Amino acid sequence: MDKVEQCPTCGAIKCPSCGAPLKEGITSCPYCGVEFRISEDKTTFLKVERLVCPYCGAKISRIDPFCPSCGKKAWNYCPNLDCKERFGLKTQTCPVCGMEVESAKRRLIDSYENLRESDSPKSEELSKELDPEENVLVLLNAVEDTLIITDSRLIHRSGKNYFTYPFSEIENASLDKFGNLIISLGGEKPSEVMIICPEKKEKQFQEAIDLLLKLSKRARE
Repeated sequence: MDKVEQCPTCGAIKCPSCGAPLKEGITSCPYCGVEFRISEDKTTFLKVERLVCPYCGAKISRIDPFCPSCGKKAWNYCPNLDCKERFGLKTQTCPVCGMEVESAKRRLIDSYENLRESDSPKSEELSKELDPEENVLVLLNAVEDTLIITDSRLIHRSGKNYFTYPFSEIENASLDKFGNLIISLGGEKPSEVMIICPEKKEKQFQEAIDLLLKLSKRARE
């Protein structure tokens, strides 16, 4: 059983799953779809059905924001990288840090605009791989590959193929002695991804690594 938490600003009860403020008397969250009951003294959630996809109704986790059934993005990380909160797609203000989602998202994207290279892959090609709710933070061209970090996951483009990894599976990322990017992946099948870094781009790739490590650490907490 989970304890009931209230918003310190408005006093509304917070959803036990995504943290969004709830209207009094409702039994399901309009943002993430979780169903619940509250004790008579309003201190405890008696029954909590965990996150469900708002598109297809399938059960989803707080580890990967993409639904395993329909593949659509079902929830957001707070765009404030110092905040660990996750919440529904319609949430406009983070229930934990209080930051306005859209303005924070815009600042986050602007912070990494210098790492973007829009010439490759072609924007229309990449847009087919992205969810409409997904935002690209970093796009870096390597010798044969492209590294794409969105606000939700890592995408590795190799040739015409795209491979995606949730941040929670990324255990480490670093440049080896030859300047190549090595990404260590956990999950059910631990593996490594090597991306050959072009000359004179080590600084850009190191900045991307720093962001990737911060995102992966937050996803595992």
